[in-house]
Amino acid sequence: MQLSTDKIKIAMIRQGYSTQAELAVALSVSRVTVGRWMRGKNIPHPEQLIKLAAVLNLSIKGLVR
Repeated sequence: MQLSTDKIKIAMIRQGYSTQAELAVALSVSRVTVGRWMRGKNIPHPEQLIKLAAVLNLSIKGLVR
């Protein structure tokens, strides 16, 4: 499973998050963690994936490729 980083970047802008650091605060994770997700180095744990989808107003299916 890989995250669809293009969709995440678009959703971040739509939801008012201009940086990965802002998104990290909303998700209660570190900026480094979000950066690793975006570069494909790590994937979120299931509960983090659910929270990411909720914060970005996307479905889980919309987050993954």
